[in-house]
Amino acid sequence: MSLKLIITKGIPASGKTTWARKWVNEDSDNRVRVSRDDIRNMLGPYWIRSREGLVSKIEREMVTRALTEGYSVVVDKMNLRSNGDEFRHIVNKNFKDNSIDIEEKDFTDVSLAECLRRDKEREDSVGADIVIDKYKKYIKND
Repeated sequence: MSLKLIITKGIPASGKTTWARKWVNEDSDNRVRVSRDDIRNMLGPYWIRSREGLVSKIEREMVTRALTEGYSVVVDKMNLRSNGDEFRHIVNKNFKDNSIDIEEKDFTDVSLAECLRRDKEREDSVGADIVIDKYKKYIKND
């Protein structure tokens, strides 16, 4: 079985986390999910700007360690600015034998209206302003 690194891509409430959790649960002995949101929540209050560097380091270490230990990984985050380049770099640097298949799971086709509806219904809502801002910044090309 070949290992996979799946990089999700999409605005808040586009379905990334729901899909990633389902994917992991289909083969939980061999798959893990790495989530910046979960890392932030483990560190205390959700978003502290001065801790984002630490969040990034922990995220990269978790991805590297899981792949090294033989787990396929889904990186559950927006990946809209970088397209997951930092994770591709991890694979290229640490796994030169091409043993890791890198895939992108794109959620950018989910409509703004659907994302707003989903965000409003979920417990960990980020709010309409943030969903709209991310949509305008990364999806809508005016």
